[in-house]
Amino acid sequence: PDGSRGTISTIARDISEQKRAETERIRLIEELQVANRIARESSRAKSEFLATMSHELRTPLNAIIGFSDMLLAGMSGPLNDKQRHKVERLKDNSTRLLGLINDLLDLTRIEAGRVEIVQKSFAPRTLVERLAAQMESLAAETKLEFKTVISPALPALVIGDEKRIEQVILNLVSNAFKFTEKGSVTLELAPSDNMWSIV
Repeated sequence: PDGSRGTISTIARDISEQKRAETERIRLIEELQVANRIARESSRAKSEFLATMSHELRTPLNAIIGFSDMLLAGMSGPLNDKQRHKVERLKDNSTRLLGLINDLLDLTRIEAGRVEIVQKSFAPRTLVERLAAQMESLAAETKLEFKTVISPALPALVIGDEKRIEQVILNLVSNAFKFTEKGSVTLELAPSDNMWSIV
């Protein structure tokens, strides 16, 4: 009967469409798998490149910092005040650049899930003093004043990953200098409930 032929034709069409849809789904899955493999390989190559470049850049920078220390120690003869100031700025900027390179290497480790957070006690005041010394040359270059404020209520020791915290503060303060046209940049540390805050 005509009705039966129509039903069979409809069923055949539905099966054909299902097959096409399944073929398309399989094709899309295969393309996605290829794209994922390419993305993983690209990420791996990028991480390897950054790690290699970071190592290659750190070697001469460490040499520059080492020679700066030798000059400041007077191993090649005494320096006058102007020469000492220039060498100190050279060392400070080299140290800051080395820190940025280390941050870049850490970023590749973060992407690879290989960064460990070390929780231990450290002195926030010592951290601020170290940051102030690092920012001295940048403050001079930008003609901005760098102020540090440490709340007297802040404990002498706090718990955290000092290195990671220093990296975060250094990046934030560097950006503050970059986007401040005049005046000053202030770093403030204060307690907040059972925690401590950086402003």
